[in-house]
This record gives sequence, C-alpha cells and structure tokens, in this order.
Amino acid sequence: MNYQTKNKRVLGIDPGIANTGWAVVVKSSRGYRLIGDGLIQTDSKASTGDRLLAIYKVVSEVVATQMPDRLAIERCFHNKNISSSQSTGAVIGVCQLLSAQAGIEVIAFTPQQLKSASVFDGGADKKAVQRMLCKIFQRDRFNAHVTDAVACGISGLLTLSWETFKN
Repeated sequence: MNYQTKNKRVLGIDPGIANTGWAVVVKSSRGYRLIGDGLIQTDSKASTGDRLLAIYKVVSEVVATQMPDRLAIERCFHNKNISSSQSTGAVIGVCQLLSAQAGIEVIAFTPQQLKSASVFDGGADKKAVQRMLCKIFQRDRFNAHVTDAVACGISGLLTLSWETFKN
C-alpha cells in the first residue's frame, strides 16, 4: 500500500431527500475500515428546504467530527421521476456546498462504477454488493442506502490510490 493513501478518510454519500446514507471509510495497513455510518431520514411532511437543512446539519457534523480527505457521492441517476431527480440533485448540491466550505474534494460515481469497485461487476445487483460489503466489514447487514454510501467510500479510496499511483 502506498504510504500516501494510508489512513485517508473518505465520506461516502448516497443522496436522497427522504433517505441519505453516509459512511466514512478509511484505508489502513489492514485494509478498509468502516469508521462510522448512518442513515439520515427526513420528515416527508416537512418542506424541501427543511429537509435539506436536516441533511446539511447531519453531514456537516460528520465532516466536522470525522474530517474526511474526500467526499464521494453517487451521481443522480433517476430518469423516470423528474421530481425525484430534482430533490436528489438538491441533496447533491448541499453536499457539494459542505465540501467546498470544508475544502474537501468531491468525486461522483455512477451506480455501475460503484458496483465495479465493490464486487468487480458493474452489472451486479444491489444484494450482491450488500453481501460483499457485509463480508468485507464483518457486518450482518447494511441498510440499502448505507450500502451505497459504503460503496462510494471504497470507490473514493480506490481512485485516490490510483491517482497517487499515477503520479
């Protein structure tokens, strides 16, 4: 392992207005470690602004306490529901704003890229990704949104390693 990527922290985010998963993953001499994870659930009766503020507050606290080196987020990939795409895009915007405020680089991944990084198969289903991540982190299960956030964290670490290797 390259010493420049050792102990780097990546905050992975699975954005959603109703459910936003987050996970902080670090690469150490023993491989990947999950430092923390969680699910932000917003009140469906609240205004969009209040829901975004709730997400902002939690992610801001995670950034302040975990001090990630990079934020990795899943790209918005909803073509069927325009309203869902807009609200997911707003959550992505909140996370980008937080990253800019903290001076943290943001990198975005497609669902296929996340699957490729987690199970080496861009066409894998969500259950295969969840099984692999549970095995890696010795957990019984992850919430589906947290699973995606963990996959974002791993992807962020892998690209960090590759960028260090290239240079």
